[in-house]
Amino acid sequence: SLPRPVPAASRGGIALVLVPALVLAAIAISVWVAHDVFEALPHTPDEVVYLLQSEWLLDGALWSNATPFQRFLTVPFTYIDDARWIAHYPPGWPVLLSVGLAAGAPWLVTPLLGGLYVLLLYAAGRELQGPALGLTAATLGVISPMGRLIFSSMLSHALAATLILGALVLVLRIRRSAAWLPAAGAGIALGAAFGIRPLTAAAAAVPLLALAAIGPGRRVPIVTAVIGGFAGAAAPTLLANALITGSALSFPYSLAHGSMFGAANIPFGLRNLDVLLASSGAAATGWGWSLVHGPWMTALVFAPALVALLSKKVRSSDWLLAAMAVSIAIAYVGSRGHGLHGFGPRYHFEAFAPFFLLSARGFFVLAGLGGDEQKSERRLPVAVSFGLFFALCMPAGAMLPARLALYRGYNGVDGALQRQLEGLGQERALIVLTTDAWQGWAEASHFLDFSPHAPILVIQADADDPAIPVIAD
Repeated sequence: SLPRPVPAASRGGIALVLVPALVLAAIAISVWVAHDVFEALPHTPDEVVYLLQSEWLLDGALWSNATPFQRFLTVPFTYIDDARWIAHYPPGWPVLLSVGLAAGAPWLVTPLLGGLYVLLLYAAGRELQGPALGLTAATLGVISPMGRLIFSSMLSHALAATLILGALVLVLRIRRSAAWLPAAGAGIALGAAFGIRPLTAAAAAVPLLALAAIGPGRRVPIVTAVIGGFAGAAAPTLLANALITGSALSFPYSLAHGSMFGAANIPFGLRNLDVLLASSGAAATGWGWSLVHGPWMTALVFAPALVALLSKKVRSSDWLLAAMAVSIAIAYVGSRGHGLHGFGPRYHFEAFAPFFLLSARGFFVLAGLGGDEQKSERRLPVAVSFGLFFALCMPAGAMLPARLALYRGYNGVDGALQRQLEGLGQERALIVLTTDAWQGWAEASHFLDFSPHAPILVIQADADDPAIPVIAD
């Protein structure tokens, strides 16, 4: 069962110091990675498309009209449909990214979200078992290599994970105080996440809605508030779908060649799942890097969560966290994509928050601490459990900068083009990218103005294409 509300007096003290410190540490590390390691550039094709969509949104449009030289604008995951240039992704994440773009710093959006994410981890842990559990989970969120990389990128997982975690915090609150306002807030957060990563949001919503529906008091108004909030927040996405694809239920993903999801992909998805779980061990917590490899790494990372689930002290909230993580993982079994690259299994990143919370619970179970945070009758289990926690986390935190620095120039993208243009002092230029790679679009992402009169115009073409002089004129 869920714990009783933690007395207000126990919520102060050391948490007032440590929580802001953890939030600021998360932001500072991600700012360094985003600005110095990633050089304020996208490093995946997805991020290039998000930035392009953000440019369109700043112009007040969901798409761009095709240009006379459209055949040279071969940006990955974009399509031409009835003279419209359309992107592959829903516009939910580019809406927020466009705010950073308008301020001249789109790279800063995810580091700030990373600080909020750590704060929400603390809030969720406090709801589950008190401030100490919240601090434990927040620490895991800060030192997570994949967490810091996602919150340094321009990928949509950053906002989707933060919204889903926010929904979890609100659902935990309504379990102990059946109020419709936080229930509606949880629905709004899930509905907004649906407009960013639809499948992930739907997978997370199932266990969260089930938890909201079960409990003392009148649950029908609570469930109604969650569903109403979801519907209201998801409505703009459905409207955007209708404008872009002609159907409210058809996302821009449908413009891709071949179905991204379906039963035919399940054999691949099942084979791929064990690879994703194994890679989660190296990406989730940073424990043992770079001393422990292979299955030992996976066993080490998943052990605390399994302790929480296999213990006699397992609670319904533990099963909720496990259900969220499993539901998100299973949702992608039908995908023909794997979402796996150097950051880690990013399709599963939204499952990391419940995993961090469940892992924190595992350390508390090992320490023999009860749901009300009373001290264990024996001090030795407490010392062993939290000694193990610090022995794992302190080296991981110390090695984190060195590990993240390895991503400089990741995926073959760096700031050389930007530096070259600055060195030449050119105010007007035509940049011709080679046709054999997408990375050029990432390196030229600061110049995504494709009007014929743009001071710096970027195209992708063969060097001897006779149309290049015409475009240059």
